[in-house]
Amino acid sequence: MTGTTVKPAVPALPAYERVKRYVLHRIHNGEWQEGDAIPGEEALAREFGVSRMTVNRAIRELSDEQIVERVQGSGTYVAQQKYQATLVEIRNIAEEIAARALDKIIYVGSQTHPAIREQAEAFKDNIRQVLVHYMHEAVRSHNVTLVNKFKQAGHPELIPILDA
Repeated sequence: MTGTTVKPAVPALPAYERVKRYVLHRIHNGEWQEGDAIPGEEALAREFGVSRMTVNRAIRELSDEQIVERVQGSGTYVAQQKYQATLVEIRNIAEEIAARALDKIIYVGSQTHPAIREQAEAFKDNIRQVLVHYMHEAVRSHNVTLVNKFKQAGHPELIPILDA
C-alpha cells in the first residue's frame, strides 16, 4: 500500500432511499408529470435489484408525503402537487413595524425583575396596539400621513417612534 491513499468508507444510502430519490428525480425533472403512472413495484424492484418490499417502503413514504398517489388495483401515479402555505409567511406590515420600533425603544434586559419585565411587556403591548391602530387608519385614508394621524389623535409623543 505504498503510495496509495485509502478513502474513508462513505455509508451507502439505504436501498429504499435510492428508489425514493430516483422517483423524486424523475418527477422534479418533469419526466413524470402530475397524473402519470410510475413503474410498478415489481418493475422498480428488478431495476434496482432489491425486494418488492424495499420498493414498497419508498413508494409508501412518497405517498405519505403526497408526492405520489396509490390507487388500489390501478397503480401509482404522480400526485397533484399541493403547495404548502408554511413555505410563505405573509406578515402584517403594521405589526412588523410596531414590533421593530418598540424593540428599539423599550429594552427589557434578561436580569430585569420578573414583575418589572411583565409591566414593561404590558406597556409595549399597549403602545404596539396604538401604533397598529393608527397605521391602519393612515392606510385607510391615503391623504393623511401617519404623523398627521398621531397629531390629530393627540399623541405627538409617538412621532419619534417612526424614526427609530
